[in-house]
Amino acid sequence: MSDNEVVERTRKRLLDGPAYLHTNTLDKNKIAFWLIRGEDTNPDFSGSHFRRPLKVMYCRYEKAVEVALKTPGFFCWGYGGDVEEIEGEIDVYPNTDYVTV
Repeated sequence: MSDNEVVERTRKRLLDGPAYLHTNTLDKNKIAFWLIRGEDTNPDFSGSHFRRPLKVMYCRYEKAVEVALKTPGFFCWGYGGDVEEIEGEIDVYPNTDYVTV
């Protein structure tokens, strides 16, 4: 499968698939804070699992998805990370890549 096919499959999953319908029961044009997380680097059932926070954006969901698809670290083994609405407080640590929600 080519890189373009992987990106298109992930775009469809995030915008139209069960992940969107399950975790984001909202208008795709909703403007909110979105957390972009990278794909779990361990696709196995055993061992530790981690989806690294990559970016926090204030925009429409569709825009966050488009940025996510181009963000280094969003893909590791081909499935892609996720985009999730942030509700509540956001802690950002200056001069680092560390964000907590």
